Amino acid sequence: MHDPFPDEIDEKQWEIARRRTDVIRRFLKRRERGASPGDIAARAKELDVSVGTAYRLIKVFHSGGTVPALVNRKRGRPDGHRILDERREAIIRTAI
Repeated sequence: MHDPFPDEIDEKQWEIARRRTDVIRRFLKRRERGASPGDIAARAKELDVSVGTAYRLIKVFHSGGTVPALVNRKRGRPDGHRILDERREAIIRTAI
């Protein structure tokens, strides 16, 4: 999965990602002394995400992430992506 290009990000998404970046940067600067699960829970609450998502965002950003890396992703398969091969798709279309 790639970071979205800046022209693929609307203003609201960009602001959310920028805010996440600020929160995570402050957290990582203080983290040198260690982080407790309570610290992560506090960041999750500040970011308005689940604790699991907070861990994921911190990991993505800490591993060299950028502001675009913290943009919400559309869940599921990309538009137009098919799991079945064309032959099976044709059979299903015919049956429908």
